Amino acid sequence: MNQQSPITTQQSRVDIAVMGQDLQTSASIALPAFGTGVGGFPLEECARLMIATIRAHHAKTLRLARLVLFGKPAYDTFVDVARAAGQP
Repeated sequence: MNQQSPITTQQSRVDIAVMGQDLQTSASIALPAFGTGVGGFPLEECARLMIATIRAHHAKTLRLARLVLFGKPAYDTFVDVARAAGQP
């Protein structure tokens, strides 16, 4: 059986969501912190993957990606990761 690592699976989810919306000529997308609830994926790793994937996407129509987070600790984690990556 060929299983993907949790990181590869996580990045694939973000890639598919962002590219899918862009192909549908959407101007915006809202993304949850995939897998960080019941799935137990580490929030900081999720933030790094999501932010890097969104930044690397060469959008055709997509202009806004909203990261939908549950609670201030999740928000703070994503802000810290974005700042470390050079994003306000």
